[in-house]
Amino acid sequence: MTRKIWIVSLIFLLVGSFSITSWPPMIAESASPEASEKRLIVKFKAETSENARKSLVRKQGDQIIFESRQLDFLVVEIPKDESLPLAKNQYRSHPDVEYVESDQPGNLDFVSKASPLSSHQKDRQAVEAFIPNDPLFSTDQWGPQKIKAPEAWDITIGSSDITIAVVDSGVQADHPDLEGKVIKGYDFVENDWDPQDEYGHGTHIAGIAAAATNNEIGIAGISPNSQILAIRIFKNETDSGYTSYFAQGIIHAADRGADIITCSFGINEPSLTLKAAVLYAWSKGAVVIGSAGNEPTSKPRYPAAYKPAISVANTDPNDEKAEDSNYGEWVDIAAPGTDIISTIIGSQYFEVSGTSMSVPHVAGVAALLASQGYNNKEIRYIIMKTADKIPGTGTFWSSGRLNAERAIRYAQKHQ
Repeated sequence: MTRKIWIVSLIFLLVGSFSITSWPPMIAESASPEASEKRLIVKFKAETSENARKSLVRKQGDQIIFESRQLDFLVVEIPKDESLPLAKNQYRSHPDVEYVESDQPGNLDFVSKASPLSSHQKDRQAVEAFIPNDPLFSTDQWGPQKIKAPEAWDITIGSSDITIAVVDSGVQADHPDLEGKVIKGYDFVENDWDPQDEYGHGTHIAGIAAAATNNEIGIAGISPNSQILAIRIFKNETDSGYTSYFAQGIIHAADRGADIITCSFGINEPSLTLKAAVLYAWSKGAVVIGSAGNEPTSKPRYPAAYKPAISVANTDPNDEKAEDSNYGEWVDIAAPGTDIISTIIGSQYFEVSGTSMSVPHVAGVAALLASQGYNNKEIRYIIMKTADKIPGTGTFWSSGRLNAERAIRYAQKHQ
């Protein structure tokens, strides 16, 4: 998928000790998928011994670069002079192999949109509810107000016992609005336990979902009391992540006990491995939330399209589908995703757009519901049941636009 080049506006705003600034300079064209053409995911039958698996790979002349014990697959690298279709067929024909597929590259689901800070003022609704003292909440955070988060906060601001896993580019753990909230998960890029964000996307997602709230700096998170489990599967947008990384990130989040898992990324072709990862996380009790993508097209994007994941489209301040948001009957719900201000690396803040940003709005509400004792099946049902039936419902998405207040009040009534 070709990514749009970032068009960045430098915005100056002095409020206390923080600033809104431009996204860190990056080349925004995605990496060539040619790098993935020599990687295969090979899923063996359960009864196949480890020795037999490794023996087959050696016989093929390939190299094992990763192994998933949870899902019983290997990622193998094919020599440059070997035909990929031939290698696939050779594995596929072996009686010990359940399936083989390409290790597809995927991308983060953001687009380049930066609007003047005053653009949302006329769209913002009056709120008679808890108003946090975070400076950017009242002036620039239209998303929480559109979904009636302040009204939900009158009932609950979540619990520190609830963890939102951000499977992404890592998270800046010492950002002033995230400090003390970030749990370090695995870094699948550097193969260590220090998933620091070098790009900014994961930090942006984390802030939307669970930034510290009512702390007199920056923004307010949808689920202020939740913890954030940082898992790194992207270095930056030029290093397109692989399907195997995505799957292992989701699996790792589930194994670490995450209640909610954000997947603001995807691939455009089906993957049995990614589907298995979603089902694995669901079986562990996690709510998996995926971005619908920004092509725009009605073609499904994965893992968002794999039920029981919740797939999320992007709406703007006028409750209209963002022009570049994917859509269709396979999309479950819509949420704010246009010109969303949040935390980025460098202890700063910036507005970004895309279905990537819609996902953590839903994740935050899911975390609020989890803090009330609801399980993943119940959370999925409540979020979709209580969505506002805005124009486009039934065509662009099935349920409507996210409504935090209705979700929490429904949960309170039926507890």
